[in-house]
Amino acid sequence: KALDEYGKPWSEIDPKDIPGFKPRTDARALRAIHLPAEGAVDARGVLAALEARLDATGATLVDQTVRRLVGGDGAVTGVELDDGHIIEAGAVVVAVGARSEALVRTVVEDAELVPMFAGLGFAMIARRTAGEPFRSVVRTPNRGFACGLHVVPAGPGYEYFGATNRLVDDVSSVTWIADVRYLCQYSMQQLDEQIARHEVVRWLNGNRPVTLDGFPAIGWLPVSGLYLMSGTYRDGFHCAPLLATHVANELQGEPGIIDPMFN
Repeated sequence: KALDEYGKPWSEIDPKDIPGFKPRTDARALRAIHLPAEGAVDARGVLAALEARLDATGATLVDQTVRRLVGGDGAVTGVELDDGHIIEAGAVVVAVGARSEALVRTVVEDAELVPMFAGLGFAMIARRTAGEPFRSVVRTPNRGFACGLHVVPAGPGYEYFGATNRLVDDVSSVTWIADVRYLCQYSMQQLDEQIARHEVVRWLNGNRPVTLDGFPAIGWLPVSGLYLMSGTYRDGFHCAPLLATHVANELQGEPGIIDPMFN
């Protein structure tokens, strides 16, 4: 229904015709939908290109962690880094994912914000050593972790498998063994039994910013000079161009392009 509404091509196909899809018999798909116009983008490649672009334009990148926001008399005037240095600014955009609420509260402890949690996620990039490779994105229906499984071709000989999601109270840099087991076991069962012979070349983990009501938090805060852009959960990366345009407009006093309900 959604594909038809947005005029996107699709067709129902036999799962046996999907290149690389060789699941265990008792976990096989009985039906499949092919989206011929769907592509895939390597998030790590995009971030590397963005950093190269910033460097080429003369932007200053500061490889430090912000300890707290700096301000007084109802206004934010900059940030303090872990090494004690202060960076002054007329406006500060807080866009640090699941850590955003905690950072905002370093300057306005009693701010009326929708609570934010971390969606701890785990994925991996592996080298195929046996069997037919996947040639397109393949995903299972929504099951555990609210997303099902997905495999994404990641360059000649490599495949990306993801991704788990576990709501936790605090931002974490660790991965639960149960999540590793889930991703590996069900990738082998539901996608391709030959995945058991893959060589993992990179383990990936991160924290998605999840608000209590599931909606993003975007806009100026009551404290002068303080702007919040977070709470995007699973949608931050592919919505980034839209979000960036909206934030840039509002920083310059121009109308935003996103509904103000998220302010």
